[in-house]
Formats: sequence, structure tokens, C-alpha cells
Amino acid sequence: EVVCRGDRGRFRAVKADHTALLEQAFAQYQRGDLAVVEATLAPIADHPSALHLTGLVRVRQGRLPEAADILGQAVAARPEEAQAHFNHGKVLAALGRHYEAYLAFASVLALEPQNSDALFRQARALQAVGDTAGAITAFNGCVALDPANIQAALLLGAALVAAGQPAGAKIALTRALSQTRDGRLLADLHESLAAVEHAQGNEPGAVDHLAQAQAFDPARIGLELDRGQLLEKLGRYDDAKKAYQRVLDRDPANAVAHRALNDLHYRLGEAAAFLRSYSAAPQT
Repeated sequence: EVVCRGDRGRFRAVKADHTALLEQAFAQYQRGDLAVVEATLAPIADHPSALHLTGLVRVRQGRLPEAADILGQAVAARPEEAQAHFNHGKVLAALGRHYEAYLAFASVLALEPQNSDALFRQARALQAVGDTAGAITAFNGCVALDPANIQAALLLGAALVAAGQPAGAKIALTRALSQTRDGRLLADLHESLAAVEHAQGNEPGAVDHLAQAQAFDPARIGLELDRGQLLEKLGRYDDAKKAYQRVLDRDPANAVAHRALNDLHYRLGEAAAFLRSYSAAPQT
């Protein structure tokens, strides 16, 4: 058995001569010698593993429609090969053929029910064709198999919010917080939780999650603007002004923050502060 770790492909041969040719072609593929792979495989071009590898060559060449056709031949020749179905599904999804991709990943799962990667990709395919309920079921299954898949948790949360189930989204996203120490992922989770709290009318909770998101990823300056707007809505005007000013301290030309701060000063009747803020704003 020859294992392609980069593409997670497996190529098995039934004869010794097939094995030698496949190993030679696979070594060429790993080196990036794509032009000679097909010549090496020519004597066994119809072998399922040769078709599989040829399809992966087409992927690297950026010839995705051809790759889809060839990988389709590979799975037809050896339908029990889960990895061929998986790679076929990836190419179909890249081509926007989402329902066909869903079927390909379903074939993987029929052979490997615990394949969380295939379940995740199946969920994305279902989401792409508008089957939100099916996507939620698949994302739930993926998170159950692989709790550390934060992207699955984030997409599950978004799907649940879209389906009018913010309480379920909050549970899924909160559970995911304990599964990572990556600052950017934690920021993503807190930002998503802020949106859930906002959808549930819990503005103070949304403000807290936005603050935590920015603490984990300070580069997300837009979150401070969002936080300022929520603070205004809560009547916490001094805190809102501080939020807008923090944006301007980091980005003095930020027109949105200038406008928000100017408008707030004006509505509060703070004439002197308004004039100072207005004078400091970029002229457009």
C-alpha cells in the first residue's frame, strides 16, 4: 500500500508490477514531476489507483473539471475506496457542484461512519444547497466526533441562528470555548456569541463578548466600533465615547469612528466636544 499523506490518498495494487509503477508514479507526484506521472501510469491507466492519482495530478494542475471526471471513473472502478470518494467530493465542492459533493461525502460516510472530516464537508455541501436542517444535523455529528473542530462549531452556531435557534447556538459555541487556546479562534467564538446574545436581546452580554473577542485578537478594531454602538443603545454614553476614541487612537483617519463620535457629541449637546471632534475628523 502506498499512502499519500498530503492528499490523504491511498493507492493499492493487486499485482506486483502494478505496485512498482504506482510507487514510481507516486514518488514523481510527491516531487512535483507531474508531467511524467501519466507516462509512468500509461501501462495501467485504467487501474483504479492510477485513475485516482491521475485525478490528483489534474487537481495540482488546476484542471478541476478533468479531475472531477477522472476521479469519478476511479470511484466507479473501486467504489469501496473511501479516499477516492473523499477527493472526488472535494473537487466537486470546489467546482460548486455541491449536491454531487454531498453524495460523494455520503459515500465516504457509508464506508467510514466516524470520518469527521467527511461529515464536516458534507455539512458544508448541505449548507451550500440550502438544506439548513441537514447541515445542522451534520455539523452536530461532526462536533460530536471531533469537539476540537472549532470551525464546525462556528458554522453550527451560525446555522442555528439562521434557523431561529439562538439558544442552541449559544450552547454549541460556549461548549467550544473549552476546546481551544488559539486566540483567533477564541475571538471568533466570542464574536459569534456576541451576535447570539444580540439576537436574543441581551445587549450587555453582547458587549461583554465583544470585549473578550478583542482581548483575544486586538487587531479586530471593528469590534470596538460594534461595542461602542451597543453601549450607546444601552445609554452608556461615556463608555461608548471611550470605545470610539480607542478606535481613533489606533486609527486616527477612521471615518466611521469619527462620524459615530461626532454624532454622539451632537446628540448629547456637547458643543465644544463636538467642534473638537469635528475639526479632527478627516475632510471628505
